[in-house]
Amino acid sequence: MPPKRNPEGNPTRNAVNLFSLLVFSGRAYSLKRLSEILDCSRQTVLRLIEQIDMSGRVAVRKWKEDGQSYYQIQTVPNRPKVVLSEDEIAQLVLCKEWMQHLLPTGIRQKLEQTVEKTAVLLEDYEDRAGAFQPLGQCAVKGKIDYSAYEKILERLIASIRSRQVLEVLYQSPRRQEAKKHVLVPVHLVAFHESLYIRGWLVTERGHPEVTKDITLAIHRLVCVQPTRRILPEKALSELPPLEGGHFGLSRQTMPFEVRAQFYGGGASYVRERQWSKDDRLEDAADGSVTLNFSAQSELEVIKWILGFGADAKLLAPESLRQRVKDELQQALSFYD
Repeated sequence: MPPKRNPEGNPTRNAVNLFSLLVFSGRAYSLKRLSEILDCSRQTVLRLIEQIDMSGRVAVRKWKEDGQSYYQIQTVPNRPKVVLSEDEIAQLVLCKEWMQHLLPTGIRQKLEQTVEKTAVLLEDYEDRAGAFQPLGQCAVKGKIDYSAYEKILERLIASIRSRQVLEVLYQSPRRQEAKKHVLVPVHLVAFHESLYIRGWLVTERGHPEVTKDITLAIHRLVCVQPTRRILPEKALSELPPLEGGHFGLSRQTMPFEVRAQFYGGGASYVRERQWSKDDRLEDAADGSVTLNFSAQSELEVIKWILGFGADAKLLAPESLRQRVKDELQQALSFYD
């Protein structure tokens, strides 16, 4: 029997989460997306939507588009009255403390002011000092200073909201000249202390038509130029999963199997983490561990293995073993 989805969930919690999502976001969601967010079956989502609709308190708009069922709660006549607890605001503050190092000064200050405004939603306004007590810190290695990219970030955020087509110049480290891309940004992504923009490439002229998805590092954007073209909302489909359950941010190849052995501190580090949706560990008597996992970026696997130094040995695939060996020989030549 397959494992139950969201074993910690229950019908009441799912119903509350669904109702809150639809009421407070105001967005339209596909049945597939709601199932993913709530981590439950589509049949369960349909049953919950029917219960919300039958309550008579809100009207649920339903329609089909491109073979997908969509749901959206129509604007309620009376705005919901919301009270935040001290713990809820403290969680927002904690998220801010973890992420603000990635943001340029101006956006970071706006974030600080926005979080502070939530104090008016406290049931007891005198609790605000406790709500804003710092709870966390973020340690960073190799920080990128995004101060020079504040205007670019603001332009990207505005375009995400309006589905505006942008023309960008992107300087890849593997190219001498910047390359132009025409895209509609969809998500800002934080990955390994860097910011990326994910979106859809579209046709360069006329009515924008989606061609394929793309991910670009924001610190390599040379220029971002807005156009007058807008991608219709119905044409903005869900982006593919960022990692798809496979190791690596960049989908450079079809998923492939990797097998590597780790020793000492490397073995402990690997045991403590998940590396792909189907990873598997094999412990050995000498304390080492063999990790089997799926990946989608050969370059990221190579750099990752090399980062462990003598604590890691790549076993498969053979083609990557040779590339790791070549990298090590090249590195060793620097110390002759």
